Amino acid sequence: MGPFTMASWYLMDFSTLAIMMYTDPDLVHSINEAVLDWTLSVITSAIMDEGGVDCVEISDDWGSTTSLLLSPLDFKTFFLPYFERLVAGIKKLGVPVIMHNDGCLWEILDDIVATGIDALHPIERAAGMDLKRVKERYQGRITPIGNINNKETMASPHSEDVRREVLQCIQEAGMDGGYIISSDHSIHDLIPLENVHCLVDTVKKYGVYPIKL
Repeated sequence: MGPFTMASWYLMDFSTLAIMMYTDPDLVHSINEAVLDWTLSVITSAIMDEGGVDCVEISDDWGSTTSLLLSPLDFKTFFLPYFERLVAGIKKLGVPVIMHNDGCLWEILDDIVATGIDALHPIERAAGMDLKRVKERYQGRITPIGNINNKETMASPHSEDVRREVLQCIQEAGMDGGYIISSDHSIHDLIPLENVHCLVDTVKKYGVYPIKL
């Protein structure tokens, strides 16, 4: 978990955190320092002592479906510096970093990419995250993961809707590589199994290079 999620979900609730950022900002920074040290020690132990780690995913949800949960300035002040140090610490160990961060992130996306992450999941279509725009804007800097709408398309009674969206994502981001296709969030109970099969089968048929749609 990233610093914002640890603070707002596990160490206190969101309302308390929002108040504390203004009533006791030094304490928020102290908590973030402690979380960063602990997280890096755990990850370092897993990679160096246990081995078999191909990448590390940091989950840190910063957005709702319409906007950020905090102002860009608050993220840059309280959480982005610790996230950036976490990414740097992991990459020093020789493994790539994936960030899971759903929601609408446009206001701070440049800053997220600048932290050095290798991939971003899930490019949430339902939150207005345009896959084509992300791929073109950050070409060669990050690998986008996701963008198949899990709220509408994956839950559709018609598998053809899934097939059509998969092909669109391949066309927009997969033609020259550097894209991992998946749903733009979880596979939940309202998603028909046949739609999951449709996603996988369509990718296997049309996602093989050289791509021919």
